[in-house]
Amino acid sequence: MNALAKCWEELSKAHIAIEGMRDAIDLNALEGHWQDFLFRLERSWNKSVSYMKANRRFHGWSERGDAIALREHDPLLSYLRYARGADEHTVEAIVSRVPGVITVRAVDRKSMMDLEVSIPYGNGIVTDILANGVTSVSVETFLPKTPEEKSVVANQPVRFDLEPAKLKLIQITNRGRTYRPPASHLGKPLNELGPIEAAELGMTFYGSYYRKAEELLRG
Repeated sequence: MNALAKCWEELSKAHIAIEGMRDAIDLNALEGHWQDFLFRLERSWNKSVSYMKANRRFHGWSERGDAIALREHDPLLSYLRYARGADEHTVEAIVSRVPGVITVRAVDRKSMMDLEVSIPYGNGIVTDILANGVTSVSVETFLPKTPEEKSVVANQPVRFDLEPAKLKLIQITNRGRTYRPPASHLGKPLNELGPIEAAELGMTFYGSYYRKAEELLRG
């Protein structure tokens, strides 16, 4: 049995949570998968701590000390760590919900008369738009997934644009300390991250760390 099997098992579940975020068709599901990702990632680390304490090969291992320090001081890794803590131990939100916008326009730029548009997203979720006597109409949406254009049903020729809704990382507070959304990781600057991008970077770091640990065990 792989000595770090339990760590990898939890990391695999964290990966499943990322896939869930990618496939989510409403913000409730997206936020739920983000919370599950944070839980699984931290649980994976805790499994590694338990194993390494009991294995002499890891005593004094420099990579282990580096990882512990990075979890405390690296902006991305500390944010993921303490976002989990804030979610677990406080009632404050750890993300904000940013609505999207659906805009429907007449193809010929003439007024749309008695417009009816239906945009299905799957799982029974449908956005219906009604308008009359305008060349375009915009409605707010909290759906983070873009439907295929062929799925749109309209009673006259139209084109539509969709800016999906999204979750935005926000400043969190955990045990009296505040943590801003990460602007860098391992010394490299980051553009504004959403939960999926932050999760992918976290997965890469912990996966690399466990592989190094396995190399130590084989050495």
